[in-house]
Amino acid sequence: MRKELEDTENTPPQCSVNRISLIEVEKLLVQQYNTDFQERNYDDKEELSQEDKQFMQSVHKTATLENGH
Repeated sequence: MRKELEDTENTPPQCSVNRISLIEVEKLLVQQYNTDFQERNYDDKEELSQEDKQFMQSVHKTATLENGH
């Protein structure tokens, strides 16, 4: 048994690595979201924050058009 330990001590460690692109990871993540949460598909679209929505509402209420400007 001691001989076996000596043999494994002299061998370099081995590992395997799978390479995958970031785009592929994002696609897999979206697929996972859609599988886990079927009631609503994950949409990759930007939306305004609550603060941005409040700002836009105040701008629409107070902005006026005068003489074409």
